[in-house]
Amino acid sequence: MEDQEKGEAPQLALGKRCRQQGQALVEFAVLVSMMFILLAGAVDLGSLLDSHLAIVYATRQAARTGAEEDTNPGADCAVLGAVYAATQNQTLVTVTRIVIFKADANGNPTANEQVYAGNPGCPSPPTPPESASPATWASLYSCGCPLTRIPWG
Repeated sequence: MEDQEKGEAPQLALGKRCRQQGQALVEFAVLVSMMFILLAGAVDLGSLLDSHLAIVYATRQAARTGAEEDTNPGADCAVLGAVYAATQNQTLVTVTRIVIFKADANGNPTANEQVYAGNPGCPSPPTPPESASPATWASLYSCGCPLTRIPWG
């Protein structure tokens, strides 16, 4: 009878050890999957912030170019060129609408509001196009509107 009790004890210990190893494997799988979800969220957040900064930069470049060109008849063309130049290497940024207007001291539109669909490039003469497509972007540099370079001093 003693031999049977001694023989049964190692079998119970072995079964308990297998169950603990299985539990550790399940806990590891749950933890790793949660870590991958957090990592994917961090990467998504990083690309969102990069896209936001690209849009802010393109807007600033367009505003600076518009202020420099002011009454020049090709000012809209130069602004569209600045937006195109700032966003051409951004794969996650799609320009869907560009509004160019003369603003008052508070930033409100006063006159000559031009709405362009997408990133149309540089039409000649600079009037709002009917539709934007990648085919119209090629005309950006053929309209005779050089991109403005800002000297750093």
